[in-house]
Amino acid sequence: MCKFPQERLILLKLAKRDQNIRIHGDFERVETILKMSKIDLANQKQLEKILKIIKTPTTINIGEDGAEAVWLIAQHSGYNLRLMKRILQLMRQATKVNPKNGYYKGIPYLVDRINIMEGKPQVFGTQFWASPNGKPEPYPIVDENKVEGLRRLYGIRPFSEYQKDILKSNTRDKRNIYMFVY
Repeated sequence: MCKFPQERLILLKLAKRDQNIRIHGDFERVETILKMSKIDLANQKQLEKILKIIKTPTTINIGEDGAEAVWLIAQHSGYNLRLMKRILQLMRQATKVNPKNGYYKGIPYLVDRINIMEGKPQVFGTQFWASPNGKPEPYPIVDENKVEGLRRLYGIRPFSEYQKDILKSNTRDKRNIYMFVY
């Protein structure tokens, strides 16, 4: 099915661990934040090892779910801009000819995360912050008139729907909005 099935399984395990803490963690407790950071750092180290073997996170190498797992680990790599940029470059390379040869939908999220961390406006409207009024708001966007079209190009949900879900999640789960953009 894929060239590197063992590495794919490891990536899926790392992604499951990533999501488990984010879904079930109590973010009112500092221990949860510390545990999440520890998981993220361990996942990054493991991803670096796997990349030495697979080279590029293509669906041919590690399957569609494995390629998504690579993106997820990079997206949650804290302030490791070097890793984020490396994965973004590899994702773009993998999907340049055929968007189905990698996790194409992850590219906008990684672009926006990198831009925000570099103090630049986001392009796709994927990143939110907890504003002083307590409600999640999108970080500044380069051109709000182009957001929906750009999101469509990558097959991600319309911004209006995404924003509604962010607002609902923050209210329903009573979780720190940081967890929705991190």
